[in-house]
Amino acid sequence: MKIIDISDLKKKESPLHYRKEYLGTITMEIMQQTISSPLSFTIEHKPMGPEEIKIDIQEELDYPMLPVISAVKQHIRKLMEKGALP
Repeated sequence: MKIIDISDLKKKESPLHYRKEYLGTITMEIMQQTISSPLSFTIEHKPMGPEEIKIDIQEELDYPMLPVISAVKQHIRKLMEKGALP
């Protein structure tokens, strides 16, 4: 399983300054198949610790979700470090 890209990223407006919501399309390779699916995720800054990332992949996958969510969170953290999120 490999995350290829998260494209079409758009930031949703949120009244809370510590919560950022995003919409996009994720492209990943699972068992030699390339799959694209709508994705939404939230990055919430906690007062006493690191950011919490919540992910919602809106398409049923024929693959266990736990490793997919873990890989997506790692990819999002890399995008945050690079400053590539809108």
